[in-house]
Amino acid sequence: MRFLACAFLSLATARGVSGAQESKWVEVRFHRVHLRNGNFIDGNLVGETERQVVLKLHVGEMVLRRDQVDHVEFVKIRSLEELPQVVRPPAKITSDHKVAAKPFGKMKNSPLVLSRSVPEALCRRADALISGGSESPVGDLARDLQSLGSDVGPYLCALIEQRRNSVPVAVLCGALGLLGDPDAIPSLAKLLTSEFPEERAAMVTALAAIGVPECAPPLLDALNDELSMVYDPAAKALVAMSRKELLSGLSRTILRRMSGAKNKVSHAITLGGQGDPEAREGLRDLLRMGDDKVVVAALQGLSEIKNPEDAHAVEPLLRVESLEVRKTACIYLGKVKHLPAVPELIQLLREEDRGVSSNAHWALREISGERYGTAPDLWAAWWEDASRR
Repeated sequence: MRFLACAFLSLATARGVSGAQESKWVEVRFHRVHLRNGNFIDGNLVGETERQVVLKLHVGEMVLRRDQVDHVEFVKIRSLEELPQVVRPPAKITSDHKVAAKPFGKMKNSPLVLSRSVPEALCRRADALISGGSESPVGDLARDLQSLGSDVGPYLCALIEQRRNSVPVAVLCGALGLLGDPDAIPSLAKLLTSEFPEERAAMVTALAAIGVPECAPPLLDALNDELSMVYDPAAKALVAMSRKELLSGLSRTILRRMSGAKNKVSHAITLGGQGDPEAREGLRDLLRMGDDKVVVAALQGLSEIKNPEDAHAVEPLLRVESLEVRKTACIYLGKVKHLPAVPELIQLLREEDRGVSSNAHWALREISGERYGTAPDLWAAWWEDASRR
C-alpha cells in the first residue's frame, strides 16, 4: 500500500538548460512517515506528540497514532519537472453509452463506459471544472460539480470506476455524496480496495451523505479497514442510519460479524455508538471470550456507552495476564468513575509495565478528582482517609 502524496508537497524550483529547450528542475521537500507495518505516507508534517503524528494532505489532515509510526524522515528530492498533462474534451457519446474521448492523463485503450447517457456538453463542463480546479479546496470543487446537476452523476461514476490517471477521486466522491444519487453506490463501493486511504475515506463520507439502506453493505465492509480515518466515519454513518430507522438489527448484524472481523475494534465501537440493550449485552458477553483482542475491543465499545453498571464486569479484568486488557480496563473504570476499583488501581501503580501503571494513575485521578503523583503510598493514605469519611 505504498503511495506518494506528491500533490501535497511544497516545491522550490531551480532552472537548468538542456539542448534547445529550457527545462525546469524541482526540489521536492516533504516528510515521510514510516509505519510499523512497512508502508509509508508522504505529506507535510503539521505536528507530532507522544501520542500522535499529524500530516497535512490535499484532502485534509491525517492523524496517525504513535504506536503505528516507526519513524519520521525529512526527504528532499531533485528531479526534472514533468510537462503538464493536457486535458482533452470527451467525444460525442455513442448510442451504446460509450465515450470515446480520453479526458485525463494517460488513458487505457478502452473507451469510457457510462451506465446512462450523459450530454456531451455536460461532460465537457465537468472536465473543465476538474482540470481547472486542481488548486481549489476539495469541498469547493465538489460543490461546483454538484451544481451541474444529477445528470452528471454517471460520468463522475465512470471516471472513478475506470480509474484514469490524474482523476481527483476524493473530489468526485464528494460531488457524488452531495448529489445523493443511490445509483452511485456500486461505483463508490469499488473504492474499498483502493490503496490510497484518503480515497477510501472519501468513499465512506460520500456513502454517509447518500444515507440510504443500500449504503450499509459497503459501510459494513469499511469497518474492516485498518485506519481510523476510514472505519470511524463508517461506524458513525451506520449508527446514524440505524437511529433514523433506515436499518434494522444493526447490533445483531455487527455481533454476528464480530468473530470473523479483521478489525474487531471498529465493530465494537459501532456497537458502543449504537448503545442499545442488545449491543450492551453483546459487548459484556465478549468480555468473557478470552481472546485479548476481542476483550479490548469490547472494552472500547463499552467505553462509548459508559454505563456504570457494567463496571463490576470489567473490574476482574485488572487481574488478567494480558497487559493490553489491563491497560484498557483501567481507562474504562476511570471513565465511569468506579470507586470500588480504587484499591486494585493503587496496587497497579507498582506495576513494572509503564503502560499499566500510567493508566491506573490516570484512572485514580479521574475517579477521585485528586491530583497526586504516582506514589502508591500517597494514594493509599488518601483512600484510607476517604474510607473513614
